[in-house]
Amino acid sequence: MNRPAKSACWVSACLAVLGALAAYGAEKPAKVAILAYINQSSGCQKDTEAFLQQLVAKYPGRVSVEFIDIGGAGAQRWKKDGLHCMGIMVNGSTAAEIVTKGVHVPVRFEMPAGYQWTHEDLGIAVRQALDGVAEADRRPPAVTTRPAGDKTALAIDGNSVLELKDGARLTAAAKILKEASPAAVSQEDFALRQDGEAAEILFRGQALLRVTPEEAKQAGMTVPELATRWGLAIATQYPLLTRPAPGQQQPGRR
Repeated sequence: MNRPAKSACWVSACLAVLGALAAYGAEKPAKVAILAYINQSSGCQKDTEAFLQQLVAKYPGRVSVEFIDIGGAGAQRWKKDGLHCMGIMVNGSTAAEIVTKGVHVPVRFEMPAGYQWTHEDLGIAVRQALDGVAEADRRPPAVTTRPAGDKTALAIDGNSVLELKDGARLTAAAKILKEASPAAVSQEDFALRQDGEAAEILFRGQALLRVTPEEAKQAGMTVPELATRWGLAIATQYPLLTRPAPGQQQPGRR
């Protein structure tokens, strides 16, 4: 009469062991440890300090940040750890490769934000270290045109970047960009070229959009100024590979 009870106990014990093994072998959520070597004493990187705290709040229990004041008590440790300027270590390294809008971008979280990296870069690096590269990260920006009153808008990644009354020009530009989208597109694929009195926005050496003197006059700008404005409006929707970022050799300085 006691055998069924013993059998039930044996089954319960086995289930308990199996449950413990499953829990032991279950994949634990990834975590990120950040060491922030910042000159806190100078107060010049308050925005970056705040951004790091935001990451901790965004991923509770998964992201930790330790601040090392390189302008104060942490100076000796900073030198011992082999750094020569401000640096943000993500899981032991200032170097990372992020994937954004279909482009693999190598970054180094060294020097102040804006020089070799941005807060957006750091946010992506942390997210991908925690959860891996998402499918959305691997997709290049969608390019479309849509009505905008009496004009046509060129939309990249959902953002209206340029509006013209001559919608056919934007439709042709959108076609060139869409045909290129299976491959990675970066800001370095765009350039400007003077063409007589007009100028052209180039994409991989191909004329993407022409800027005429009449359009520049209507905008109250020179042709190069308007071409630069249009070109940047389009190009900045794509990732930037060039580091240090052009024009940002001394970020935060006036």
